[in-house]
Amino acid sequence: MIDGTKKLRQTYLTLVGNEIIEQAYKLKIYNQPSMIALDEKEKSIKAELVEKQKKIDGYQNSPSQPVAKMTENTIEGLAKKRIDENKSIDDIETPAIETEKEKLEQQKRILHRALELIQEDRRWLKIKLIREGCEKLEPYAKGIFTEVIEAWEAVEKAEKKQEGFFALLSSCGFDTGLRPRGWNNSMPFELAALYGSASAPSLAWGLEQKRAECDFPLAGKNRKSV
Repeated sequence: MIDGTKKLRQTYLTLVGNEIIEQAYKLKIYNQPSMIALDEKEKSIKAELVEKQKKIDGYQNSPSQPVAKMTENTIEGLAKKRIDENKSIDDIETPAIETEKEKLEQQKRILHRALELIQEDRRWLKIKLIREGCEKLEPYAKGIFTEVIEAWEAVEKAEKKQEGFFALLSSCGFDTGLRPRGWNNSMPFELAALYGSASAPSLAWGLEQKRAECDFPLAGKNRKSV
């Protein structure tokens, strides 16, 4: 969405109504305790990674030594333990190693995997929170969507009525071009809405899609006033 449209959309926010706005703000995704807790864990893991990397960099002039080998399952298990117990990596027992630098490299690998797991958890948590939030806002959403559908249905009916009036005038000998301004034909955007155009579908097609997307077989049913 272009920035101009996003800014314009914000100006319409007050039309939604205070009750809905208040309910939606209570459900802000990044304000939920579960998301805040996950963010705090991620911050602590990132801070530990920075700390370990600084210590590793301090060994840059020391002889290169192989890092103690760990299986992917071991790394995964220790990474999950770091997240679940929310302890410092220094407080989590890791496989025996020979040098301090090896230990730091080992811890770094575990922390990197923990960070990946946190990011996966956040993605799934966000999906869960969005679904739960939308379920709570569903009564309001149905009311708004139904209102839009009914308004467009009214527009479609009025445009067809206008087309019928113009056809009536023509059939009675009131030739186009001799009638008052605005009495000759529907305007281009109206014709596009009724019959579609090369660049846009008809209003009837759009309404059909809107009903399908909003799961409203009959507009106006189960409507909640907003």
